[in-house]
Amino acid sequence: MFRHFGQDPTPAEIMRNRAPLVFEWVARMWKAGGVSHPHFLDAVPDDAAGMLREICETHLVQYRENAAAYARGDTHFAMTVRGVQYAKLPVSRYRLCCLEQLWAGFAALDAQAQERVRALLPHHDAAILWEGEVAASGFNEDDHLPFGKAINVYWQGTPP
Repeated sequence: MFRHFGQDPTPAEIMRNRAPLVFEWVARMWKAGGVSHPHFLDAVPDDAAGMLREICETHLVQYRENAAAYARGDTHFAMTVRGVQYAKLPVSRYRLCCLEQLWAGFAALDAQAQERVRALLPHHDAAILWEGEVAASGFNEDDHLPFGKAINVYWQGTPP
């Protein structure tokens, strides 16, 4: 909701004007970091298993490849996901920031909780969550997200 409706000025304005409580909820969900959730699932629900696999095989792979390109100083990267090749994808500091938050969240878990997460995510690419290196996007150091005067997702503005 936030990335697709809260950051884009046109849908954000529509949401603020037509559904202000939804807009406020989106902001609260974004800022919910640091909330402790002591209860873990014992199993992934059947209707969520496919979605989690999709996230591991697509989104996490994109985050990893984006982070590697960022570390090299590249402005674009290529990757293959599920046999499909993607070329000239723009490097995004925002994507790196998202991955940093995932790494930090996993690292903050105690050893037992980390093992439970590993068991619930048996997909090969899920290891990106616990085998990643700490990056330094510098993207949200002032904690301006989700709202700020400008959210520059790419290196120097939007890609050509």
